[in-house]
Amino acid sequence: MGRLFWKFFIPIWIAQLIGTMSVMFIVELTESWLNRNRTVSESIAHLDLLPDATATTIESAKTDGKAYFLAAEQAAPVTTAAGLRPPPPPHGFKILPFEPLVAHLLASLIVATFLTRYLSRPIRSLRSAFQEAASGNLQPRAAASIEQRSDELADLLRDYDKMATQLRTVMDGQRQLLHDVSHELRSPLARMQAAMGLVRQQPEKIAHLLDRLDSEVLRIDRLIGELLTLSRLDTNIPINARDTIEIGDILAPVADSAHFEAQVHGKYVHYSEPPAAFILCNPDLLARALENIVRNAIHHTPPGTTVQIAATVELTHALRISVKDNGNGIPAEELDSVFQPFFRGSHTAGKTDGHGLGLAISRRIIAAHGGSISASNLPDGGLHVEISLPLQRLNSAETQSHASQI
Repeated sequence: MGRLFWKFFIPIWIAQLIGTMSVMFIVELTESWLNRNRTVSESIAHLDLLPDATATTIESAKTDGKAYFLAAEQAAPVTTAAGLRPPPPPHGFKILPFEPLVAHLLASLIVATFLTRYLSRPIRSLRSAFQEAASGNLQPRAAASIEQRSDELADLLRDYDKMATQLRTVMDGQRQLLHDVSHELRSPLARMQAAMGLVRQQPEKIAHLLDRLDSEVLRIDRLIGELLTLSRLDTNIPINARDTIEIGDILAPVADSAHFEAQVHGKYVHYSEPPAAFILCNPDLLARALENIVRNAIHHTPPGTTVQIAATVELTHALRISVKDNGNGIPAEELDSVFQPFFRGSHTAGKTDGHGLGLAISRRIIAAHGGSISASNLPDGGLHVEISLPLQRLNSAETQSHASQI
């Protein structure tokens, strides 16, 4: 038997022995006290049964004022009214009786065995899961062997399974990210290598090839910058340099830049002036998140169509920003993946020059500000990206200060 069994068995057995000895000691003292009282009562009753002459002598001794000494032979053994002889007084205390000792030993064995089996099974399962996790395998489920139980140990194993699932998701995401980064870097590096070969073969085209090399270097630099931003946002470090900003001061410049970019490609941007609403944010980061979303909408909306940007204030004290385009939308099964790093929709594969990091960065920036972001397809076609941010409540002094700046 394991160590856990003896840790249960020995304390249970000792506790039972101490309890039994205490009970026996109290019972023994009680019986001894009752036997003494019974002996005294029977002695008095024996005196009452002496002959009448002796009783007369004692009576006369009391009447004439003289002291008499009563001498009598030992009477016969006293019997009770039922004719039985009283039990003899106790002759000592039994410390460890054999029968209770064996009974307690068996009871301790049964209880300790049950407790050991009940507790050791989930512990062994958890230990096995930890050993598998240490070797890099996060697939086994520790709670599979005790699915019917609902005690604290079962909750512990279920919490371990949840932790292992989260770790497996993170590790799979990191491996996928490494694969995607390698793929994204390999393409421009291959083009740079090809350009260098052409420079050696055709020196007269060096100016054109240098421009090509410069564009590929800028592409790699942009990719590394986005990866660094994504990494910083993934560390959950609190965003510093937060200010109370009116949402219009952030949305208006983003919409103006988007309108200028859209005009070059024959597209339009319609911006609805938002109500007066204030949020606590890092304006540079939030503007970058909104710019990524709006530029993605401009990229996918067809020429001659409009991207709509609007903001409303909800009754739940939340600011809701919506960006709608008129593109083809995204397949329903891909909506949950649109904010994942390096995601490219099946309908845009090979048709975009981006890295698929813009929306992933936007989601992390929005989450760092306590907000949420979601995507859905519009009934008439196009993608609808919706952002929710908590509003900042201002006191009267802050309200007057912002009003004076307008």
